[in-house]
This record gives sequence, structure tokens and C-alpha cells, in this order.
Amino acid sequence: HWTALFNQTQEDTPENNKFFNKKWSDVKDQEIKNLADKLKKEMGGWVFHSLVDFSNLVIDLLDLINVNKFSILGFSMGGMIAQQIAKDYENRVKANILYSSSAIGKLPHRFESWEDSILRLNQVGVDLTANNTIAKWFIDGEDSPYYKICREACSGANLNSCITAMKAMQQWTSIEWLKELKTPSLIIAGDRDKS
Repeated sequence: HWTALFNQTQEDTPENNKFFNKKWSDVKDQEIKNLADKLKKEMGGWVFHSLVDFSNLVIDLLDLINVNKFSILGFSMGGMIAQQIAKDYENRVKANILYSSSAIGKLPHRFESWEDSILRLNQVGVDLTANNTIAKWFIDGEDSPYYKICREACSGANLNSCITAMKAMQQWTSIEWLKELKTPSLIIAGDRDKS
């Protein structure tokens, strides 16, 4: 069962699946893994130095699968990327959902400085940092039913790509142009967000 933006029911048909030419219910896990591996190889991995680079990758992917108009959900840094996409590709974005995100990357009240995060990442490594960070996204930590899928989304990250992403976030801001965005946006912030 599919629910689209604003709770509009969407049928599970090949026409509504831009990744595969069949219903989502017919797609096998191995097909999704194969597509992810193909995109990782063809898109060159995480070698971006700004959030504009990340936003252009999203647009490249959407172009690759022939999606012209879309709504976008961005969590944390993804919310920043969603804002950048709404700015640069306003005619393509129907709506933005920004979850636990910000208009600036150099967050003045962040739980620790970016420099401390990079130092910790160097000291304990990517896997332990990812485990601990993702657990903080959920009230139930690692016991959350969503922890595992979010942790799997981080597989393949390496030290250099994580540090590059952190540095890209620090340099980004939408403060000067955020008020000019015309895209309908829903902003969600949790009252117990630890990150």
C-alpha cells in the first residue's frame, strides 16, 4: 500500500515505480542491492565538497530515472540538500519536508563542535561513530525498529567521505535566500533530538 504526499493513495503500479519497470511489491531485495551497486559505481561515490555537489547528484539521479517533478524529504544534512535543490530547481520541486534540519551548517548550539566530531571520528572510526550517532536519532536507540535500516544506509562510508561531508555542511547556509523560496515546506523538529 502506497501513501503519497498529503495522504493521497497511490497505486503500486509499474508507472509509479521509476526505478524498476514493475510494481514495488514485485521488486526483490537483490534487485535493489544491484541498483544501489550500479549507481554507486556510475555516480562515483561520495567525493563531494559542497552541498551543491550533493544536490546536483540527487538531480542527476532523478534525471537518470526520468523524474521531472517531485517532493523531497530531507533529514539533517539531507534537509540542507533539499533546501538547496528547492533553490536551484524550484520549477521541479512540488514540496519540501525538512526533518531535524537547519538553515546553517555551522550550528552554534550543536552537541559538540565539528572539529571535535572529526577528532572523535578519527579516534574511534566510522563504524562506531555511525552506530552511536544513528542510535541517538531514536528514542529507543538501537532497539528502534528503524535503527537497522538507517545503519545499513551508512554501509560503505569511509573516513574521508564522512569528513568531507562534515566540512561541506560547515560551509553551507541558506540564511540569505531561504525567505525567497516559494516551495511549500513542512518543517519537523523533535523535542528530544540529541544530535
